[in-house]
Amino acid sequence: MDQLEKSLSDHWDTHVRPFIAGLVPAWHTVVVLPAVVLLILLFVSMNVDPGGGLIVTLLAGGIWALVIAHGRRGALERQRYAQSVLDRSKADSLLQLRAAGAELVDYESRFRTADAEESAVREMIDGLAGAGEGNSPFEARVVRPAASPTGETS
Repeated sequence: MDQLEKSLSDHWDTHVRPFIAGLVPAWHTVVVLPAVVLLILLFVSMNVDPGGGLIVTLLAGGIWALVIAHGRRGALERQRYAQSVLDRSKADSLLQLRAAGAELVDYESRFRTADAEESAVREMIDGLAGAGEGNSPFEARVVRPAASPTGETS
């Protein structure tokens, strides 16, 4: 049973780990697009007005940073929630496996108990074969009505 539990637990871990990891995108993939946009904005705005371009780029970068940080926090929260749900599901699955194992042990015990009674049941069945053959000394006896004191029979 321990081997089955370990196998089931490993199976859950193998298939859940990639799903959980996929809920939070890699940091470098999220930051690439805003970084490219900010660089383009910086070059264009610096050609128009260096001071204003720097301020606009910093403001846009701050907004992007807030958006990315908020998205990451949300993704981490979803990841924690999914992990807790899947941990409960894994525990429930292991509990069901243990219950099935206990039921199998109970069935096996009842089967062995019934199997131990087989010889007694076979002897009883073999004894039933001769039960209807009329071997009783009283079977052929005829019961006659008793005579009354007056000599009449009923």
